[in-house]
Amino acid sequence: MKRATYLSLIVFGLFGIYIFLSLTIGFTPHDYFYKQNPGIEKYVGVNVVSAFANLSFFTYHSLIAFSLWLIAYGFSNLFKKNNWIESLTKSPLIAFICSNFFVTCILYTVFELTSGNPTFGLYATTPSAIYNFIINIIVHYLYSFGAVFTYIKVKISDAYNGKICKKNVFKLLIPPTIYLFVYYLLVKITGMYCYKIEWYPYPIFDLDSFGALLGMAEKQLPTLIILILTLIMIWSLYCFCYILLINCKRKNLSKN
Repeated sequence: MKRATYLSLIVFGLFGIYIFLSLTIGFTPHDYFYKQNPGIEKYVGVNVVSAFANLSFFTYHSLIAFSLWLIAYGFSNLFKKNNWIESLTKSPLIAFICSNFFVTCILYTVFELTSGNPTFGLYATTPSAIYNFIINIIVHYLYSFGAVFTYIKVKISDAYNGKICKKNVFKLLIPPTIYLFVYYLLVKITGMYCYKIEWYPYPIFDLDSFGALLGMAEKQLPTLIILILTLIMIWSLYCFCYILLINCKRKNLSKN
């Protein structure tokens, strides 16, 4: 890659950080929400509780991780830091960065298309709604395309350049599994105890909301079983994507 390319990666990464910081710093209390919903104690969806609650969205985890990687990778190449480049181009790290965005893009698109009223953030024709729509498209699709580009173009530095051995699969899955578990746990705890009301970014964090989504609000045991199965399916999708990306990248390296 040329110097201009590395500079472009840094700018793209800085823009991703800017998007997150602007949304977080620009957060204002949603007083209108509480006036329209007097006595509300629980809500799932748009962040109406705190600027820090933005960290509960998996989308922003994906955006921050990818943006920081772009900045680090760009600077490492500009200043010829070969040891940094080697660390940043390990196949598990590349797979983790890209898997986050692939899963985010897939789940976000499926959720919008099956919601019954897909808006992709364009909930009105006001300037703020249009801005929200543009940011949603940039974060979920433009940066997902960037992740695809990164995965295809970046050459991994793994010493081992063959297919993953079956005995190593579980070892490779430990870090992302711990990450997903800790993420779920922290969002659940903060959602229950850290805000003015109980709040979660997605229905999968709350049994009642998940049941209402399924039309099974009164059937808690079946809802709990389906929720557990859904979480297992999401974890499986993530792990499948993660291992597949590592495998494909290593097989491509062995061919070259």
